[in-house]
Amino acid sequence: MKSSTLAAVDTLIARYPALEACGTDIRAAIKALCTSYHAGGKLIVCGNGGSAADAEHIVGELMKGFPPAASPRRGHPRKTPRGRATPPTP
Repeated sequence: MKSSTLAAVDTLIARYPALEACGTDIRAAIKALCTSYHAGGKLIVCGNGGSAADAEHIVGELMKGFPPAASPRRGHPRKTPRGRATPPTP
């Protein structure tokens, strides 16, 4: 993992001290994401309704660190059109 990534985590925790309690978990999650990405893996983020908007926002936040030419091809949100969404069967 890049030292700049670790520095960004430290900056985040310094800005929001309440995160210190879960700092170890945050670092472990970031390490797992970086390891997966470097091994050709992917992160699947999904949601329903408002959570879908949150998921799309998270993807946007994660992708803004990549220049357009270097963006992973799997970084595009997939949406189900509302007209085609079906409720779960009871």
